[in-house]
Amino acid sequence: MKLFRRINAILTANFNDLVDRFEDPPTMLRQAIREMEETIHAALENAAEVVASEKLLARQITAQEAQAATSQKQAEAALSRSNEDAARAALVRKKEHETLCRALTDQHDETHAAAERLKRQIAAMQIQLGEARRKFSALSARQSAAEARTRLATRFSNQSTGSEAFSLFDRMTSRIEVAEARADALGEISGFQSECEVDAPQDADIDAELTALRESVAGTS
Repeated sequence: MKLFRRINAILTANFNDLVDRFEDPPTMLRQAIREMEETIHAALENAAEVVASEKLLARQITAQEAQAATSQKQAEAALSRSNEDAARAALVRKKEHETLCRALTDQHDETHAAAERLKRQIAAMQIQLGEARRKFSALSARQSAAEARTRLATRFSNQSTGSEAFSLFDRMTSRIEVAEARADALGEISGFQSECEVDAPQDADIDAELTALRESVAGTS
């Protein structure tokens, strides 16, 4: 059956093959499991019908054998009464029952063989179904682990982006510190200039000293 070939391909495929061939392997495998369950259910119903037919045929065979045996006794009883016509008629009925019994037996044998084939097929499908369920569980667990790894990698990627923000903050902090240092330096330079202006000689003092010097020179001449 096509379904069995498809299921066998699924069960023999490894995880990477499933990922490469199908967009959503767990969903595909879950669908295959549902189809297997439906197939097994239908096969069980067919097997039940076949087994019921086998039992019915067995009862019919038993009934025909009993009627053949009864006809045999009737023939013997008729002969004991010297009634050959009745004995002949009983033997004809016996022959008919035996012929029908052989036909029913052939049909029963065929039905029994069909029932056995169905039982073997159902047993094989149940084994495949169990394997599919185990593989589905393992595949689902592996996919969940892969998704967890993906989320973790994404989180690390986001953290890497955050580190760039920290680096930018550090650069801006360095610039501010440089600007502050320059401002401090300019402040120190301005203070030094102010001190120089304070210490510089005043014009009045120079004029007075110049006058004194002039008078001293005049007195000596």
